Amino acid sequence: MDRYTRQRTVMPNGARLDDRLAATRVLVVGVGGTGSPLVQILARAGVGALHLVDPDTVATSDLARQVLYHDDDVRVGRPKVEAAIGAVRAIGGRTTVTGESTALTPRNAHALTADVDFVFDATDHLPARSWIDAACRAEGRPWIHLAAIEERWTVIPFLSPTGPCFRCYLPENPSPAILGTCETRGVHPLAPSLAAHHGASLFWGWLGSDEERPIASDAAETMIVRGEVGRAETRTSRLPRDPACPGCRRGATSADPTTSLRPICGKSRWEGWSERPLEEWRDRLRHSAEWEIIEESGLVRARRAEERLTVFPDGRFVWGGTDVDEATARSRVRELL
Repeated sequence: MDRYTRQRTVMPNGARLDDRLAATRVLVVGVGGTGSPLVQILARAGVGALHLVDPDTVATSDLARQVLYHDDDVRVGRPKVEAAIGAVRAIGGRTTVTGESTALTPRNAHALTADVDFVFDATDHLPARSWIDAACRAEGRPWIHLAAIEERWTVIPFLSPTGPCFRCYLPENPSPAILGTCETRGVHPLAPSLAAHHGASLFWGWLGSDEERPIASDAAETMIVRGEVGRAETRTSRLPRDPACPGCRRGATSADPTTSLRPICGKSRWEGWSERPLEEWRDRLRHSAEWEIIEESGLVRARRAEERLTVFPDGRFVWGGTDVDEATARSRVRELL
């Protein structure tokens, strides 16, 4: 019996949907809480190709909900993309899987979305979602936003380049302190999986749509689907396009690195993005009377008193080494840049 017989016999269009699935290339940005179960769903169903993007390594706190990973991944400090690719290949089947252990930034967003048919946002980084949206609108790619925090989850399909954009949903990038993170508020182990399953369901709806027609016939709006662990019902609301939305008009977001700044591992390390090339960072730090470069092999590491700075080739940087509040972190990074 063929591996995919059961889904091909689903009436009335099982075989047609399975053929479409086998020919579809999907980009998953983030293979953590929501991305990990999503990748497993898509790989077991036999999506044609998966390309995975995530800069992180597997941590002990991931193992309760990120279903692709194991203790050995934590022990050796394995990058999530590497571990996820290994897990997908162990599943077997027809899916081709590739990946990059890097962050999505405005510098690489268009290249990442250009060669795929569909994009899933499974990040925990608000500015990255706006960059995904801008790139997908420019490339004409449908995408789905997934999020989970505490016991709640949210799924929003952005399937038409003429429909609402992410900034119609979230006009500004609010502070992580306001929205909370999995570190500050926690996340129920089922919430990301529920988001992944609902996102995959909407993806199947897109596969079954006629030609490139989005699920909603009215491109002037989309829907927001929300749920909560322990509640059987989901809540669906309308997301209309905002005529005054700057994201719809420009198709771009601010590249201000203090806008994209977010805490990682508590308040001692902060991640951001800059358009400054690595060579300019290197020259600037070499001529600084305050900063000392301690490594230059493929990236730049520097220190100033208790502060540490790491700059990556893709434009991402990590600053920290001392516990500070958000306002102080933004002020110091703005001074640095």
